[in-house]
Amino acid sequence: MLIGYAGTFFGNLMKSAVSRQREYLADAAAVQYTRNPQGIGGALVKIGANAKGSALAAPQTAEFSHLLFSQGIKQGFSRFMATHPPLKTRIQRVMPSWDGQFVALSPAPRVSTEPDHAPQSTLRPGGRPSVRASLENAGVPHAGRMATVLSAASVQMAIGAMGQPDQRHVAQAQAVLSALPAALKAAAHEPYTARALIYAMLLSENDGQRQHQLAALESIALPDVFTELHTLMAQVARLNVQLRLPLIELALPALTSLTTEQAQHFRLCMERLIHSDGHVSLFEWTLYQLLLSHLSEHHGGAENLTLQACERECQRLLSVLAAAGLAPGLESVLESVQERAGEMARALHAAQQALPFELAAVDDADDMQALSLAVERLRRLKPLQKSLLLQSMARCIEHDGHIRPAEAELFRAIADMLGCPVPPLLGGGIEEKAALTE
Repeated sequence: MLIGYAGTFFGNLMKSAVSRQREYLADAAAVQYTRNPQGIGGALVKIGANAKGSALAAPQTAEFSHLLFSQGIKQGFSRFMATHPPLKTRIQRVMPSWDGQFVALSPAPRVSTEPDHAPQSTLRPGGRPSVRASLENAGVPHAGRMATVLSAASVQMAIGAMGQPDQRHVAQAQAVLSALPAALKAAAHEPYTARALIYAMLLSENDGQRQHQLAALESIALPDVFTELHTLMAQVARLNVQLRLPLIELALPALTSLTTEQAQHFRLCMERLIHSDGHVSLFEWTLYQLLLSHLSEHHGGAENLTLQACERECQRLLSVLAAAGLAPGLESVLESVQERAGEMARALHAAQQALPFELAAVDDADDMQALSLAVERLRRLKPLQKSLLLQSMARCIEHDGHIRPAEAELFRAIADMLGCPVPPLLGGGIEEKAALTE
């Protein structure tokens, strides 16, 4: 009998120790999944603020105490037999800035933002825009007019908040959701209409090119999806540039629910739209690659490469970022090739401060196939090396003291492709421009 009691005692002791470690892991997983430490942290603070905590007065509570949010029973040797770690320790791990007071946290503030109803753009129809213009304007006729110029500190704040967004990011997400048209938000949640949204984003702003794209798509697209495309394309064309990436992210769950055959057909339709004119713009490439990174499993190899081993790939990626950063209207001011090259050189010089080698612009920055291969290889960088690359990308887009929305979204999209999702850049107190030179 004595041996039986001893076995039960030490068995419960081991079970409790394992349970406490699993609670730490569960807290960390909750933060990783929600990207919001305030979620699990606030719940634990509320438990601590309650006089009875999470105590449960029920028969056989000990049998399932390990399933509770916090300690549900009181036992002798409570420190060793506890199924949950102390609340203060758990809260401090997920919210290091917690003041130690068990006061229920207030919910994130609601931010009301009116939908964008800007007038139609006066962009002149014509040939394909440059790398910068394709990113700034493709599929968004009036994007520049509603743009907010972010400060150079915005991107550093976003990098610092990776994996641990705070209340400001929650408020920003609420503002973005409020600004999205209701019809587009609803469409993003259904597999059929989500595909139509993506097709609409890939349509050209030029009437002739757009009609050619629609004719090419009609022959292979599903009839229901093609009908939805005609319903949504006008609203998508008026969408503000700052809302494009959030809308794509909102549609990802519906798109990733596609079967393998549906996903392959979806890719075929996107490729038909993109290649209808024989040219791939930077926006088209970004959208396609971002979706591809979520729709397919990557088997590029272990993440064991260094930046030195990927010097050519870094040169290409940062050259594209530098070219995309030419301000709206800057290309008309910098009339000579030398002046435009000088502006790019300044961006690359800022970028190389975070790298162990010097950067020089590549001659064929508009070669999207080469950029795809470069990003595929950069995915294999070691985690800490990816951090340096993100810093280099940040310095590239912030070198002139401010960041335009299109640059911010390109930065976030490429970071996502590299497996390093970055939260939205916050404007803080940055002044909003009434209009940007197109």
